[in-house]
This record gives sequence, structure tokens and C-alpha cells, in this order.
Amino acid sequence: MTGISKGQKLRLIIFSCLLCIVLLEIGLRIGGAIFLVRQKKENAVSLKKRGEYRILCIGESTTAYGGEKSYPRQLEEILNKFVQDIRIKVINRGIPGANTTCLVEMAEANIAEYGPDLVVAMMGINDSGAMVPYSGLSESRWTALLRSLRVYKMIQFVLAALSKKEKIQDGSYFLKKLEDEMAKQLSLECKERLFGLKSGIEKDAIAAGQCRQYLEQGFDCQRQGRYGQAAIAFQKVLELDPINGNAAVQLGWSHMLLCDFKKAEKIFAETAATSSDNYFVQSSLGFCYLVQQKFAEAERPLKRAIELYSGDERVFVNLGQCYMAQGNYEEAKEVLKKAIAINEYADAAYGQIAAVYLEQKKYELAKVYSRKADTVRLQYYNPMTRLNYLKLYSILRRKKIPLACVQYPMRSIESLRRIFMNSNDILFVDNEKTFKDAVQKASYEEYFCDRFGGDFGHCTAKGNRILAKNIAELIFKKYFKKEGISF
Repeated sequence: MTGISKGQKLRLIIFSCLLCIVLLEIGLRIGGAIFLVRQKKENAVSLKKRGEYRILCIGESTTAYGGEKSYPRQLEEILNKFVQDIRIKVINRGIPGANTTCLVEMAEANIAEYGPDLVVAMMGINDSGAMVPYSGLSESRWTALLRSLRVYKMIQFVLAALSKKEKIQDGSYFLKKLEDEMAKQLSLECKERLFGLKSGIEKDAIAAGQCRQYLEQGFDCQRQGRYGQAAIAFQKVLELDPINGNAAVQLGWSHMLLCDFKKAEKIFAETAATSSDNYFVQSSLGFCYLVQQKFAEAERPLKRAIELYSGDERVFVNLGQCYMAQGNYEEAKEVLKKAIAINEYADAAYGQIAAVYLEQKKYELAKVYSRKADTVRLQYYNPMTRLNYLKLYSILRRKKIPLACVQYPMRSIESLRRIFMNSNDILFVDNEKTFKDAVQKASYEEYFCDRFGGDFGHCTAKGNRILAKNIAELIFKKYFKKEGISF
């Protein structure tokens, strides 16, 4: 028998290694499938004992508003109508004015309190900050394939455990780094420089220290969504320092987030009377009028804010919404184009211009600006939004709770899918075509109360019904194995 050559030995070793990897990958996948089947059975037993399936809905005013006609309430009604063997409970934890940082900060507490079987999230419209291109996140198909392998994830897990670092297979290591950077940007000193509001206390070091402590406490409460406690903290600052403009404005915002717009308006107006040269005060007062649909009153402080500082495109977008609501379409387009001149990625401005052209029945121009808005959203993302969606996903994965991500009405689902890249265990709810078809057949006002998002707004009862139906349809197919149900 002839001996085996070195080349043959090398090929045999490579083949053996590849065979081991393939067998290990198959074994891990079979093991994962067995685990999921077992987990499903355990969940079914648990649900049977508990007698209900719980869905936690998180989001901002688009989730919170509507009362009995909000989309969570209508979702509960639809699900219970067609699922007979178990009760469906939908919990509405929408917080008006909240950004994704606030919503995700509260996620752990909400999960502990309500014990949901599914979390539904529609969020991001209130996030601020510069847009970043997706191109920096892209990876090759081979890299994506490698990351999808169970063997790769196992190796990552082992290496992380050996080096005593955070597990990185779910992105938590990188999320923590981004979070630390955000925390630095949101320091109290940074806020004070941004707002430019001075305190009346200068020489009393003890009182000044107490004020700073209460201010920090108030900001922390706001970040965590505890707006009532935030209001108490800012009120304590004003008891020590009655002319502390920073505390006054933050007290106003706390009441805004509690939906007490009258009180917020009073606080902002009083502060504006003594701080007429402060941009943040004027823009806050203008926005407070805007959310109450006091469009004529909102114009003056928004214009004053622009006089003081013309570099914030959001104020131009707000002013454009005021003009549009009053039928001043040319003025609306002018200020919205100024917003785009400041920030070429201002998707809300593109969307709102498209809405203006729709009102003027200039359909081709409306399509042009609608496509521009979609292009921005598909090519760029808000780091805060992506960070917090990934953080929420990481929290839910650890707790073995599925996530359903809902796109806003009229907008493409692809921009939301891109946030998660290779995650294939998320339920994505697309609301683009159903809403566009509905608006085209009837009218925008039949499905929306306003245009705060540019190309969409807060839903009417009919609009919320569409949202609820779209979410219910996917939940039926995915978790209750029911298809072809006519709502």
C-alpha cells in the first residue's frame, strides 16, 4: 500500500475539520429546535394555568392617545373576538412625548410588573440628534452568513466567558459603550450650557449645591419616565431659587409629558416673559401651543426662537406645521425648505412638504418629496433610535419574550428592518400600503388628527383600527397559527 502524501493528509485534515463544524452546527440547530419546542410547550402550560396571554404595547403619544379607541384597546378587542380558548390582555404603556431612551429605561419595570408574553413597540419619532449613514453598518454576505452560524455564536460566547468580558453575541457590549457616550452628552453641565438659563443663586454655596442636586434628580426622573417625581424635584429648585429659569422650563416640560398642557403653557409663558432672549424657552412655548393646536399663538414664539438661533431644523418644521394647519401652504413650503437647507436629512420636512403638495393636488411633486423622505430613512438612521431598539431587543432576548416592531403609518418598513440587520426572530408590522390606500380612497383627515410626523400624525379611531388590524393579523399567523381571518 502506498503511503499517504502530505497534500492528501492536509486535505483529509481540512475535510475532517469541516465535517466536524457541519456536524456541530447541525447538532446545535437541532438542540435549539428541541429547546424551542420544549419552551413552547412550557409556555402553553403556563398560559393555560394563567388563563391569559399578555401583550405589552410601548410607544409615545401615537400609542397612548385614543382612550378606548387607541390601537392597544382595539387590538385587545380584535384578538379576544377570534381567540376563544384563552383571554388576551393588552397593556397600553404609551407615554406622550417620550423618546426611546425613556421608553427602554422603563421596559424592565414594565416587564416585571405585567409579565408580558409579547412586547409590541412603535417608537422613535421623538428622538433627536444627527442622522448617521447605514453604510457604516453594512457587512458582506459572507460576514452575515458567518454571524448567523450557531458555531460562530458559541465561539463568541466561550471567548467572552474566558476573557470575563460582557457577552457580545447579542450586541450588549457595544450597546453599553454607546450608552456611556450618550450619558456623557446628557450631563447636567451640558444641559445648562444648552439651555443658557441662569440661576439667581450665586453666593450661597449650600443652596446652590441643593439646587444642582434637585436638578440632577429631576433630569434622572425625566429620563426614566417618572414625570410626576421630576416635577416635584424641579419645584423644589424653584422654592430655593424662584428665578431659576432652567428649573422652570424643565417643570413645564414635566407637565407637558404628563399631558397637563394648560399648566405647562402657563409656566412656559411666565418664563418667556422674563427670558425673551432665550431660544429654548421660546421654542418650548411654541411647541406647547402647537400640540394644543393653537397654531396662530405658536407662530410668535417659534419665529422668535428662529431669530435667536436659526440652526435647529425642528423649529422650522414646527413652524411649517403651523402654517400648513392654517392653509398658508406657500409659507409652509418656504420654512420647510429652510429646514432642509439646515439639515439635508430632515425626513420630517420632506414628508411635510409632500403633504403640502398633496393638499394642493400637485401629486407628482408630492411623490418626489415622499420619495426623498423615504430615501433619507433608508440610507440614514438616528443612533439613539437604533441603540434603544437594540437594547430593548437584548433585554427581551434574555427574558425569552418575543418582540414585534411596528412601523409608523405611511412609512416604509425597510428603514425599521435595517436597524436590526440580521435578526430574523422579530415580528415586523408594515403600515405603509394599508394607510396609503385608505387615505387615497377617503381623505387624510379621516385617519389622522394632525401632521406632527410630517407624512403622518396621531390616528383617529379609524386610523387606530387599521393599526390594530395589521398588528393582530401578524400575531394570529405567528403565535396562534390562524390565517385568512376577516376582521
